[in-house]
Amino acid sequence: MKILGILGGMGPEASVDLYRELVQRFYTSAGGDLKGYPHIMINNVPVPNLFQQTGEAPGLYLGEQASILERSGAQVMGVACNSAHFYLKYIKDALTNCLLLDMIKEVALRVRQDHHTKVGILSSVMSRPIYAKHFKEQGIELVMPEAKEQEDVERIISEVLGGVKSEKLTKTLADHGTRLMAAGAECIILGCTDLPLILKSNQVDYPLYSSTSILADAMVREANA
Repeated sequence: MKILGILGGMGPEASVDLYRELVQRFYTSAGGDLKGYPHIMINNVPVPNLFQQTGEAPGLYLGEQASILERSGAQVMGVACNSAHFYLKYIKDALTNCLLLDMIKEVALRVRQDHHTKVGILSSVMSRPIYAKHFKEQGIELVMPEAKEQEDVERIISEVLGGVKSEKLTKTLADHGTRLMAAGAECIILGCTDLPLILKSNQVDYPLYSSTSILADAMVREANA
């Protein structure tokens, strides 16, 4: 089984959530066989507001941190932040042999596999164009929040990053998904790894996809490949 690496910290609790998702999958596959659990390494970048910086600096920094994971033995790597995929090229360029998974591409492939053709996206502004690119390649139409609604989604992300979780935040986020469904979406993507921390599929009456869960599935798949 290959060694897994998580490049996280953006925000920190989302990285914990990805680790938890991985462990849950190996509980199922390994059962009582302790040899069936993978070696998982985490580099939790201590800069949750990294993307407030401009230019190449965030990409070069993430590449450096990814390289640390690879030199430590990681063979398959996932980045526990959708917005960080804006700098995926820098991360790839910093790696030699480690397989770097593209979470947003994995989400697009899963949605296509499930035969959805029009989906709603709740994410940061930064990751929206990346989602648009990958979903266009799969022939999937995106339904996005209007400007004021997007501002509210950004506010929710910021509050979760700051450790805030409340029923009010959960309801507000769920309502944004409901509006996208009313606009024609067939399902909703939580395209920010901080959002699944406050909204689960059993809390809404529409199909809900967590980008964190899909990345965990891909990491387990590649660990066992």
